[in-house]
Amino acid sequence: MFDLDIIIITYNRPKYLHLVLQSFFKLNNYKEFRLVVLDGGNKNYKEIVGKEKLCTYDLISKYYKDYDNFFYKNYSNNGDWAKILEDYITNIVRAKSMVIVGDDDNFINLEGFKQASEEIKNNNKISICNISYKDNILKKVTRPEYDLINGNDYIKNFISKEYINSQSVMHFFNVDRIKKNESMFFLNLRSRGLEDFFGWDMHFLFLTAMNNKVKYLEASTALEMGARGDEIRYTVAYPLTQWLCYYIYSKYTLKKLIKKKIIKTYYKRIFLLFWINSFLICYSKYLFSKYSTRDEDYKKVFSF
Repeated sequence: MFDLDIIIITYNRPKYLHLVLQSFFKLNNYKEFRLVVLDGGNKNYKEIVGKEKLCTYDLISKYYKDYDNFFYKNYSNNGDWAKILEDYITNIVRAKSMVIVGDDDNFINLEGFKQASEEIKNNNKISICNISYKDNILKKVTRPEYDLINGNDYIKNFISKEYINSQSVMHFFNVDRIKKNESMFFLNLRSRGLEDFFGWDMHFLFLTAMNNKVKYLEASTALEMGARGDEIRYTVAYPLTQWLCYYIYSKYTLKKLIKKKIIKTYYKRIFLLFWINSFLICYSKYLFSKYSTRDEDYKKVFSF
């Protein structure tokens, strides 16, 4: 049993993944942490890593298979997040808490990881703990001050106070609470031409918080870490598709929470209006953009 599983779900990006894994193993002195790489890519896709062309499977076999506290599994299923995460929770998890990180986010330090995993380890009623982490450009970061709040209040504040814009964006999740609340649920949007990658986390976040405690950390005390440092990396290939998926998941999740009497219909109206407003902003900017994926994005949305 580990205190923490750090999960990286990757899809045909061995070059970036190599940098991420290098950064992690240079820092990790914690025997209670396990790094879990879940590879949805195929073995035919290769990139130049060093002086060789390697797929992700080859990369792991060549450089990382002998590291302690490291788990790797290849799915070769075109990056289906739903199937990968369901398999993780059912068959792979061996930790008290889990966190998902990007396959292009270099690790700068693990202090925030240690602190958040300790919060959950010491209080099993905590279902979610925001994480404090820092950027590799800015050298100073405010010392984090957590608030312990009721999970149902957290959901209401997320909606009414727009926590989506004000909280630390990375979360640790209590594995026991995930299983108890059955929060690992997917609408299988992928089979209908969309992506469960977008939006599933709304259901996952709210249902994991439900009837538990949350350690909340404002975004002002946590800064984003970036693999390449000097660029704004918040880019989405299919913004309209992403918006539609989040709207569908939000609508479904809020309906479930109303049925469970966690929130009132009032909160559903507020949150869905938030997504409609974000769509208008997104669409107005996107209409005149030069995204190479714009036509494909339109096709995904309008054929749904």
